[in-house]
Formats: sequence, structure tokens, C-alpha cells
Amino acid sequence: MLRRVELSVQTPEVLATGTVEGWPFVVMTHVPGVAIADVWPGLGRADRDRVAAQIGELVRELHALPVDPDPEWGPWIAKLEASAPGRHEGPAHLIEEIPSFLAETPPLPQVLLHTEIYDQHVLVDPDSLDVVSLIDFADGRVGDPRYELPALVELLFREDRTALRHALDATGIDLGPRPAEELLRWSLRHQFGQLSRWLAFVDETPQCMGHLASSVVG
Repeated sequence: MLRRVELSVQTPEVLATGTVEGWPFVVMTHVPGVAIADVWPGLGRADRDRVAAQIGELVRELHALPVDPDPEWGPWIAKLEASAPGRHEGPAHLIEEIPSFLAETPPLPQVLLHTEIYDQHVLVDPDSLDVVSLIDFADGRVGDPRYELPALVELLFREDRTALRHALDATGIDLGPRPAEELLRWSLRHQFGQLSRWLAFVDETPQCMGHLASSVVG
């Protein structure tokens, strides 16, 4: 992944690879910046929105890189959908709704995915607040662009709906007529997504998945 990614921000350059007693290693260059997690709590509204838009633009740039479709994507995501009721924790009525909520939707053209763009992997210049680096492509792959978004909701912007909206607008990803529900669907599909994180964002137990999605994302 590192060898095929060329972005306007820095990513680690691979210097060497190999194994030591059967354990693989990668030697990489150091990249500038501090994790967004280190500065986000102290940012005002305008700075948060500007950083969020930069992250969305970075996602769009990553997804524009040329790739060959992965024939394994469809079977892999189907397995994640099938296992979703057993992977997630929450009220019984929501768990029971998962299979019907994950009704098949038309796929989007496959793109290059980071899959974990969140506040520890995106680095900014602490003075200018410009996004300068993107790290940790260990779980990168080729697939549906919507698979990129659960980390933005659950781990990066969390309850900050305004910042999330700026980022989503900048990605250019088509979320259809009900974007909040589509975001929740991809969190349920994502191998690291957690329904419990969505539930932690609301004060009362939602009546259904649609209610939960609108309460968290709006």
C-alpha cells in the first residue's frame, strides 16, 4: 500500500522489508506532524471545520488513485454482513434488525481504501493546522468507497456533526437519499465498526436503526 500511494500529503516511504526469525518488518521514513487527537479538543469551530474539509479532500484524493477492482471484495463484504448480528452488541431489537437493515444496495466503483482514517492516523502541522501526513496503511485494500467512512463517524468526529458534514461533503462519496442510514450500514459492515459506539452517542435507546442513525448524524 505504501509503495502505491502518492498523495499531496506525506506518507511513510518504505526503505526496507524483511523478516527476523519469521516476523516481518518494514523500515519506513519518519513523517512530520502531530496526531489530530492531540490538537482537536482545543480547536474552535472554524478550525475544526477547516481541518475536517481537508480530511474529506484527502479521502477524495486517495480514492482517485488508479486501481484494479478486487474480485475478493464482494465475497469478503458478504461474509462481514452475514456475521454482523453476532459481532455487534446492543439491544436485542436492534441486533434483530441488522439483516433487514443491511439490505443489498447498488455497489459503487471500487477505490483504494485506507479503511482507518481517524484522529491517530491523520497528522497536522500544530501551528498552521494543515493536514501534512497520513500513516498506518496496514488494513488498506481496494473496495467500496463507503467503507472508508465508519472511522470518520466513530473515531474521528464522533458527536461533532458539523465537522463530519464538512468532511463528508469534501469526500464526494455518494451516500444516497438517506446518508445517515447509509453511514450506519457501513459501520455495521466494517470489520472494526461497532454499533456500541453509535449507541454511546445517544442518551436513550433508539426505537430502530433509522432512529439511531438520524439521532447521531442528523
